[in-house]
Amino acid sequence: MTVKYIIPIVLIVIWIGGLYELITSATTEHLIIILSLTILSLIASLIFTKLSARTDSWLNADERIIE
Repeated sequence: MTVKYIIPIVLIVIWIGGLYELITSATTEHLIIILSLTILSLIASLIFTKLSARTDSWLNADERIIE
C-alpha cells in the first residue's frame, strides 16, 4: 500500500528537480524547444482524450472485461 503512494511522490520530486535544473541551465533556444514540445504533448493528450469511441460497444465495459 505504501508503494502506491511513495513511488509517485518520488517520481514527481525527481521530475520537478530535473525540470528546475533544465530551466535554470538552458539557453533561450532550449527553452523554446522545451516549451514547444510541452505544448504539442498537451494538445495531443487533449485531442486523444476528447476523441469518441469508434463503436458504441466500446462504451460497454462488461464486454471488455476478461473473466
